[in-house]
Amino acid sequence: MHSQCLLESYQIINAINASQDYADYVFLENRKPKGLEHFYGLLYAIKNNKIIKIAYKKFTDNEASEKKLLPRALKEAKDRWYLIAEDTQSRQIKIYGLDRIGELEITKTHFRKSQY
Repeated sequence: MHSQCLLESYQIINAINASQDYADYVFLENRKPKGLEHFYGLLYAIKNNKIIKIAYKKFTDNEASEKKLLPRALKEAKDRWYLIAEDTQSRQIKIYGLDRIGELEITKTHFRKSQY
């Protein structure tokens, strides 16, 4: 499924690039990214076992709270991306919607994989 979505996106980009006046024929939706601005940084932190700090706003809250996490994986579900991470305070594995992460700080502190 993931490779199919990538292929479709690639085909759309190629079709738009091939047409100089695509704006007259293709009407793209004006939308905000769904948290993908932090995707590369999160992937880097996961691969390099870096502790991260995020400003996270729950769906039910009006204000963001700071979380210190041990990031484990990224997962796509129903066209949304999620971070799977261990909360350093509760030591529980939790899931965070990428579209709810306001700020990301990748610390210089490493953690050992055996910690999770």
